[in-house]
Amino acid sequence: FNSEMIRDTTLSFNEIHTLGQGQLSDMGCVYVWGGNQSGLLVNNNLCHNVSSFSYGGWGLHNVQTTTSVTHTNNIIYDTEDACYHDHEGYNVTLRNNIFVKLGKTAAPHSDGTLRSATPTSTWHAAFNMHGNIITSTGPAPLFTAGSDLQWALSTFDDNVYWVDGDATDSKLFP
Repeated sequence: FNSEMIRDTTLSFNEIHTLGQGQLSDMGCVYVWGGNQSGLLVNNNLCHNVSSFSYGGWGLHNVQTTTSVTHTNNIIYDTEDACYHDHEGYNVTLRNNIFVKLGKTAAPHSDGTLRSATPTSTWHAAFNMHGNIITSTGPAPLFTAGSDLQWALSTFDDNVYWVDGDATDSKLFP
């Protein structure tokens, strides 16, 4: 399997839901595994109702040096863990998405609406967020990361941040 085989591909207008059901870990509605994915567009999808066994019930997930992916116009909500998780992705664009972390579940995880792993020596830059809506209804924070350095490697502009309820340790901007 060549991880770069999905270049110049569009994943659009899907409703992806009811994943994991508390039985699986390390998954997401769209899980992109490593390499240069130039031209991969994840667009106009609805992702919801993702629950994990022990960790990793994400919405969108770029992992292991995934590069050159664009996520646009997606709605992600009702995920046990983060709506978006970046694990060593770079040159990833998130534009005009809606990320809603619902506080209704008492997951043993501390994921916020957006999550990042700790940067490593292979991490060049992370993601670019433009025109998204990022919200938490508590108790989850908006942002969690293995290190705040991750946020310094990313760009954020024209996003709307909203915290409702008792979101803990929320940062309105990383």
